[in-house]
Amino acid sequence: LTISSALEAGGVSAALLPRRLRSAAARVGLSDIAARMDRAVTAGPAGVLDAMLEALAGTGAVIVVDEIQHAKPAALSLLTRLASQLESGQRLLLLGRTAPAGLEPLRRDSAVAWLGAADLAMTAEEVAALCQVGFGLTVSGAETARLRSVTDGWTAAVVLAAARAQLVKDRAYSGSP
Repeated sequence: LTISSALEAGGVSAALLPRRLRSAAARVGLSDIAARMDRAVTAGPAGVLDAMLEALAGTGAVIVVDEIQHAKPAALSLLTRLASQLESGQRLLLLGRTAPAGLEPLRRDSAVAWLGAADLAMTAEEVAALCQVGFGLTVSGAETARLRSVTDGWTAAVVLAAARAQLVKDRAYSGSP
């Protein structure tokens, strides 16, 4: 069971965060959870999230919040609170370009895993394998190192560069401009 929402660039307040998660639940057919959250509106944002967790009680679930860097401080406090109330088998996955300072309490939690840009970057071996297996390109060690360096190992950038190299190679073989 997954409930997933992305936060808007304009900033998401504590009042708006539960509404985003409520809409996400409804989008994936969890109308019973959405209805329970609606009934809890008078209890405030924390009450709405409590209602969501009550509805999810005993259920394995992943709650995904993307673009976390757009959450305002009070919304971050709500997410920290939510994380502390999850049951076994329930997870809160927070994604973003940066980890806002309001998430510091979670950094001290031994049950929390933090992945940064370096953790997600492809190794030189992975870059070479992607080029060869995914695009039929044979790249030297120096070319692999350069590609990894200019893309910082980001998968999407490596894929775009390899696709471009494959296109150039295919045009060279076909004699096309």
